[in-house]
Amino acid sequence: MIDPLKIHLTNIVKLTETISSDCLNRSVEEMEMDISHQMMHNLEKKKVKLNIQIAFLCKDKPDQQLAAFSYDFFYTIDDLEVHYQLTNEKPLFDGLFVSTLLGISYSTIRGILFQQLTEAPLKNILLPVINVPDLLKSKN
Repeated sequence: MIDPLKIHLTNIVKLTETISSDCLNRSVEEMEMDISHQMMHNLEKKKVKLNIQIAFLCKDKPDQQLAAFSYDFFYTIDDLEVHYQLTNEKPLFDGLFVSTLLGISYSTIRGILFQQLTEAPLKNILLPVINVPDLLKSKN
């Protein structure tokens, strides 16, 4: 069972933010969103770092990136040891636990980007509500 009071989001770091001038000439309907994540951990210190990358691509030219954002989310988990099992000396984290961290991180980045993009050329873009377990399939 996940106890949200034992999950502490301790820091958020913006790594990259790029917006192409081509975005100015595109509507939201002409773009598609690509999202991926990477999870790192320090089991002894009960720390987890979750990197989320979001890219907006041109639908008619999928290789053309219109905007990209990357953020690191740093967590301290009081009961981290109950959320993984060691398999071949490597931790295998519980899917619900990872989904919970992804949900917190994605919801947070939605708010951050909404605030930032209202002051940028992409003010019509609002990150959609997503099915968080689908993010488990989107690792880098």
